Amino acid sequence: MYAELTADRYLLAGPSPCYRPQVQQKWVILYTLSGQGMIHDQDHRLECRAGSIDIIPPGMQKSVCQPSNHRLEGICCSFTAHPQWSILLKSIQDFCPSLHIHMDHSILASRVQHAFERLLEYCTEPISRYDKELSFHTLSEILLSITVYYEPQEDRTDSRITEIIQYLQEHYKEDLRIEHLAQRVCLSPSRLLHLYKAETGETIVDTVTRMRLEQAEYLLRFTPQYINEIAYEVGFNSQTYFSRKFAEHFGVNPSTFRQGHTLQPIILTS
Repeated sequence: MYAELTADRYLLAGPSPCYRPQVQQKWVILYTLSGQGMIHDQDHRLECRAGSIDIIPPGMQKSVCQPSNHRLEGICCSFTAHPQWSILLKSIQDFCPSLHIHMDHSILASRVQHAFERLLEYCTEPISRYDKELSFHTLSEILLSITVYYEPQEDRTDSRITEIIQYLQEHYKEDLRIEHLAQRVCLSPSRLLHLYKAETGETIVDTVTRMRLEQAEYLLRFTPQYINEIAYEVGFNSQTYFSRKFAEHFGVNPSTFRQGHTLQPIILTS
């Protein structure tokens, strides 16, 4: 299923009101803009203050409250996890099991705050047909920034795997050979396959297929190209195989996806 994403502002003021996100089957991110309060579930109580980020997985219930003499203002973002987001969320959860985050890196913290403010604008005050697409990229930016903050330098991806990922991003449409990729980084094919899976959590074939499908998704949304043209352009040799993999990845076949996500042109009137 294609990812859904919404964001809105919440404000707690007065005699100890409590805010409980109601989206049980989606991920929720709460970002505190200003004020002071607490976020809690049955087992934990953690302080919320300006810059705090709290991530709530699907099915988990948490509440936010503030002392009666304080205001607490924030942004609530709910979404179904796109595969790219799922990888980032897993990394964040590995680094920070509580999913309660407060960055002490001033530059990253500033970037995240501005990203949340842009996300709120895209979701609540859209001014163009591209705002939905921009909101997806902005959430990716937020999750990537959190990952960068938590990822220890010594645990960063092996430089050889980083080189392979960069190569795949530039050549995913081509007919790629494991032997050729292994030669680029001076590894045996079997060693490359093992190291790549250990470093990324997916196989090289999985990565290439995902990159092709994500590009196909973009072309279906923003171009009038025929589906068979898109399939071959992104690197698939068979439209049937492309349609099957697309349905496995996004939950619908390419034609159904296009019907639900094609953007209508903006008509300007005087």
